Amino acid sequence: MSGHHLAQFNVATLKAPLEAPEITVFREALDEINALAEAQPGFIWRGDGEGFSSATPAADQDPLYLINMSVWESAEHLAAFAYRTEHRDYVRRRGEWFEANVQASFCLWWIPAGPSPAVTRGSPAWRTCTPTVPATTPSTSRLASPLPTS
Repeated sequence: MSGHHLAQFNVATLKAPLEAPEITVFREALDEINALAEAQPGFIWRGDGEGFSSATPAADQDPLYLINMSVWESAEHLAAFAYRTEHRDYVRRRGEWFEANVQASFCLWWIPAGPSPAVTRGSPAWRTCTPTVPATTPSTSRLASPLPTS
């Protein structure tokens, strides 16, 4: 095990309010998919509550703008959850519920292993992970930094 964990920050904009009929399949799967993530090998932590919960956006947050953040032991653990569990079916269907990305939709960075991260909307990590990527750039992700060697 490394002295670091991989943090991921993911943003998406719903095509309609969370309560809308066309978002039902996604909305009804949220608790199940979150529980699936938490049960995965390598899962460390996920943001929950105001600003991180679809049901409780931050006061200054557009309710169509969903934010997800989690921490994993490694990139391999995150990839196993995202693309080799039932979560992959929702990734494949994301176009049904979310607007197309015109900038990076997620960011990955290494944090020291230990207690849950202290990431707030004003922290350096938050600013690092809200990149401005021109719409002509095909990237939908950003790795903020390589794995630290120390």
